[in-house]
This record gives sequence, C-alpha cells and structure tokens, in this order.
Amino acid sequence: MARESFEDEEIAAILNESFLPVKIDREEHPEIDAVYLLACEILRGHAGWPLTILALPDGWPFFVATYLPKEGDGYRLGLKELLLAVRKAWESNRAQILESAREIRQALEAVSFVNPGTFDRKEVLKRAFEELWAQFDPQYGGFGRAAKFPLPLRLLYLLHFGEDGPPEVHEMVKKTLFKMRFSGLFDQVGFGFHRYTIDRAWRVPHFEKMLYDQGLLLYLYAEAAKHLSEPLYERVAREIVTYLQENLHDPRSGLFYSAESAESEGEEGLFYTWSFGELEEFLEAEELKILKSYFDLHPEGNYLEEGCGRPSGRNILFPLHSGEGERPSGPPVEPLLQKLKAFREKKPRPPRDEKFLTDWNALAIAGLAHAGKILREKDFILLAKNAFEALWQKSFSQGRLLHVPECLGLKGLLEDYVFLAWAALELFEATSDSSYFEKMAFLLEETEKLFKTSAGLYQQVGNDKKPFLIKFFPVFEGAIPSGNGLLAYLLAKIGRFSASQKILTGSGKYLQERPGDFPSFLLALLQ
Repeated sequence: MARESFEDEEIAAILNESFLPVKIDREEHPEIDAVYLLACEILRGHAGWPLTILALPDGWPFFVATYLPKEGDGYRLGLKELLLAVRKAWESNRAQILESAREIRQALEAVSFVNPGTFDRKEVLKRAFEELWAQFDPQYGGFGRAAKFPLPLRLLYLLHFGEDGPPEVHEMVKKTLFKMRFSGLFDQVGFGFHRYTIDRAWRVPHFEKMLYDQGLLLYLYAEAAKHLSEPLYERVAREIVTYLQENLHDPRSGLFYSAESAESEGEEGLFYTWSFGELEEFLEAEELKILKSYFDLHPEGNYLEEGCGRPSGRNILFPLHSGEGERPSGPPVEPLLQKLKAFREKKPRPPRDEKFLTDWNALAIAGLAHAGKILREKDFILLAKNAFEALWQKSFSQGRLLHVPECLGLKGLLEDYVFLAWAALELFEATSDSSYFEKMAFLLEETEKLFKTSAGLYQQVGNDKKPFLIKFFPVFEGAIPSGNGLLAYLLAKIGRFSASQKILTGSGKYLQERPGDFPSFLLALLQ
C-alpha cells in the first residue's frame, strides 16, 4: 500500500484535504498495534499487516481492514472509494460514523484477557502435544499449511516434552529443524532465516529477516544440539551467529539492528534470487550444472509470481535433494555458495531497519548467551555481554527502562522488562557472574511494580503511563513470546513457582481449551 496508495498523488490529495494521515511504526508502538489488531480480529475475523484504520480524533476506530487496493474491483473495496465515502458521510451522516466507533469501542472494552481456571498440569501438556501433532505437517515439517512460520517456541516445548514423551515428539522436531535449514526459508548463501514462506514446502519465503527470529531460532538450534545427537544443529546455530555479526550487529554500540527488508531496488526478493543470466555471468558451465541439479534451477525460474501465477524468471536456492536427518546429497556446493556470496555482495542490499529495540535485542542476547554456553563459544557470550551492557546503559532513564534506547518518549513495555530479565538469566548461567542475576532480580521487581494487576496477569503498559484505548494484557502468542507466558516461565525457572502459578491460573481456561497456542506457558509448566 505504501507505493500503490500512499505515494500516489491522487490518494495523497484526498488524505491531506479531509484526514490526518498517520503512519505508525508498529515495532516502536506495539501497544497501539496490539489494540488495533484486536479490533480488526473482532470485526473481520482475521488480522494482519498492512493494517488500515480510520479513527476519530480520540483514536477510537470506526473502520478497520488489512490491505486495500487503491481502486475497488466490484468484489473488494478500494481505498479511494472508502475515503471518498467516509468524507461524504462525515459531512452528511456523521452520526453513522460515531455509532460505528461506539460499537467497536464496546466490543474492545468487553474483551476479557483474564480467563482464570484450574487445570491438570499433565493433562494440559499432553493435550498440547496432541494439538500440535494434529497440526504437524508429516511431509515438510512445521505446522499447518501456508503461510508457514518457524514457530520456535512450539518446537522448544516439543523438544523438552519429548524427553519423557512418546518417540514421535522428537521426530517432529528433527524433521522441522532439518527441513527449515534446507529450504527457501533459510538464506543458503548469507545465512539467517527469513520471516516465513508463503507455501507449505518452505520454498518461497517472504524475504524479510527479523532480529527476533534469529534470536529465538538460535536458542532453539543450540538447545537441539544439546539434547539431540545431530551435528547439523550446532552448525545452524553457528550460521545464525555469523549472519547476526555480518548483517545486524552494530559494532559501535554493541547492539543489534531490527531487521532487513524483503525488497531491494523496488523488488521483493531481488537480492536473494537468481536469474540464469546472472549465474552464467560468473560461473563455469560445470559449476552451473552442479548448482542446477542441487537447487532445481530453471531458465524460466523455479517459482511462480504470487500475484499472477506466472513463472518469475528468477530462482530461489531451494535444495532439491534431501534425505531425513542428513545433508542434501550430491557434490559439495559450499565453495560455489561462497562464490555466489562474493557476487551477491556487489549488488545493492535490501534496506536495513537500523532502529534498536530493547525487547528484540534481549531475545538476541538470550540466544547468544545460551548458544555460547552450550557450544562453549566465548565469542558468542562476549557478543551477548556487550549488547546487554549497551542496553543497560542506553535504555534506562531515571530508573525506567525504555522500549527504544535513548528515546525518552517510549517507556518500556512488559516485554522489554521480561525479555531483558530472561537475557540476564541466560548470561548468569553462561558466565556465573552474579551481577547478571542481580540485574534480573531488579527487572523482575520493577515488573511487579509497573505491570502487575489484581487480576493475576500483567498488563502491557506500565501503570505510570496511560494505556492506549484499553488495558491490554499480552497473553496470545505468535512469532514473539507473550510477556505473561515468558514471565511465568522465568519465575518457574528461578524457583518462584507460586508467582508463576498465579499467571498460569489467570490463563487457565486458555490452557484448558487450546494449550498448543501458548508455548511459553507450556515451558513454564515443564519446569
């Protein structure tokens, strides 16, 4: 929508004449994003990005949607059509808009995040496995069909549940870890995982790379290296660290940037995909033959354009030959991948989102410290220590943690405190330096003061800041852990079982109804 509509002069004229256009960085303001996503879920039955909101001056929405094309087509509303209709209604029938806002407000205020209930621990853990087993893709690994996300916390739960569970639990983890590495989800040339794939087979990714994915997947692969006898997992953990160091690490500050875009030169995936002409430019005929058989490359491209279904003319490096639990077969391609990398580095890179986020950095620190401890890599631990110390220095203002380091207007949210406490605990376990345990204890104390409510769960926004529209409690989990779930896990891990149980009980009915959707809560139950 950015190029299609918001850079369009006609749309811009309508917006500037009758509306106050605001583009919110959902990563800087997850508290706003969370409430508007919830409104979209309530009204549309689904939510996602881009998220389109029309709201009153006080912020209460009266229209919510995801993607809207510039022009409608008779089946789908267009943004231009919508804006003109709203402008007319605001002038002639404003009461209708106000009524719509009132109804949405009532729906949002009626949401009950706290869903208390008692439950049987063993039964919840067993049912979670059964749910995930029902969703598991036995052919390609992972859960569900398309779009397919890595979901590292679900795999981490299965990894630990499988220690005392049926043998197929670890087989689910092994297959998924293997398939994700030898797929389009993983950058075969420069390492690091893309955000998700649009297909079931992990072939065609959305090429964006996120810091939080690298941190959580690093933690997962390192943990798998510890518990499962497969050298591949240690290799993948090291590859993720290489990607972090080369592409997301800022050596001046010690912190990690947020993401790399999917696009370069105005085209999604251009940096990561290959035309035959490019490959013929710098590869010998025999080298191209090897890569062609290994990655199933074709002159017309090896995947279809998502919008029209035509051959793309470009190739994703998707390993074609793969056996279970072993590397793809065929001649060694590592020297050729290095050659591809050298050529690719001459191309314009995708733009990098160079803001620092406390919560995402904390996830990267936790992954680095954990991997460093398991793989006995002091350099990994040093990276984690430097990033943690940088956050500690730059992310506090008058004793208050900030969501964005040195940005005083963005006070830290529940996830900032909880994730950084987790990072501190992982560093303590990796170094035996008690100062990290003390910092973790301080962060947990501040979490109690700022976010705890009488309902048993913790709110997202601190009590020293007015919440956006409604009090929001992070319970539901997606690519990033829920603040409440990870807090329950942390508290249980350090032996504060009573405090952990209060959070779990506050979400008890969720755990009874669909436990597989709450993996960090499940990790707490496994402690």
